[in-house]
Amino acid sequence: MGMTNSLEHARKILEMGGYTCVLCKGDKTYFSNEHGVKPLLTWIHEKTIEQGCCAADQIVGKAAAFLYIKLGITELYAKVISEQAIPILEEYGILFAYDQMVAFIMNRKGDDMCPMEKTVVGIADPESAVRALTEKVKELSARMS
Repeated sequence: MGMTNSLEHARKILEMGGYTCVLCKGDKTYFSNEHGVKPLLTWIHEKTIEQGCCAADQIVGKAAAFLYIKLGITELYAKVISEQAIPILEEYGILFAYDQMVAFIMNRKGDDMCPMEKTVVGIADPESAVRALTEKVKELSARMS
């Protein structure tokens, strides 16, 4: 699938800026260097993002797919996408493009499935995903400090 101009713009910013994720709408651009689903959860809780953005992201698994739906995006570009993310994006009518598809997203060590992906294995809707992922991030942050 070809990318629209807006999606191509988001992808260029992602690559040129070295960001982990970028959202664009008109002349507004939001971006983050934070890894994983943290920036997406922050944007959801702060309600800072306009609906109808295009998004570009380094890695999109099922967890991120649910969060992008909650953010109300219309299009998504992923450098790497998981097989589990695709049916969710399709179900919610999100146009998407990607460079590489993987069976599932690995953790940072590369020895197991990403903990955020594990969190949403049995989840089928964005609301439940936001709740479960918010709890998981809190739990992991508490463990780190």
